Amino acid sequence: MRAVDLADRAGINLAFDLRRKELGWGWADLEEKSGVSLTAMFAHKNGSRDPAMWAHVACSQALGFELVAIGPNGVERPFSRAKDVAVVVQGHRRRLGLSLMQLSARSGVSMSSELAIRAGRGRDSRLGTMVRLAEAVGVKLVMRLPEAADDVPAKATPFGMAGERVRAEA
Repeated sequence: MRAVDLADRAGINLAFDLRRKELGWGWADLEEKSGVSLTAMFAHKNGSRDPAMWAHVACSQALGFELVAIGPNGVERPFSRAKDVAVVVQGHRRRLGLSLMQLSARSGVSMSSELAIRAGRGRDSRLGTMVRLAEAVGVKLVMRLPEAADDVPAKATPFGMAGERVRAEA
């Protein structure tokens, strides 16, 4: 399975479903192993709610996905919390010479929210918020199975996952 861009909700849903079925798990199994309620999972799957970052991380890890932030320079950094992503975003924001106000304008995320996330007070941070912050500084957030480490982010298509293979930079 190729890497899935976390901005691609359909791709996330497809990857979760394929992996869950590959493991022979029902929804109740995923709920038990991740600690995320079925209500929260179905709200994300049906598009009625953006998932909390912790819930997405818990489901991803239960299914064996690794979560990686890929900088514009190709450097990869694994993450398991919203705060990890905020630290990566802060580094790229500084390299770009952007102020918090400029980051806020680019991402649509308030300065106070970004500061709270970076300080670790953003337990209820949403996946979409983290994706917007990352994209504002050119960082891609992806999930992938460990053996797919050389794959580029892919978008879901009606026929499965699309994307081309590239070599990972060392």
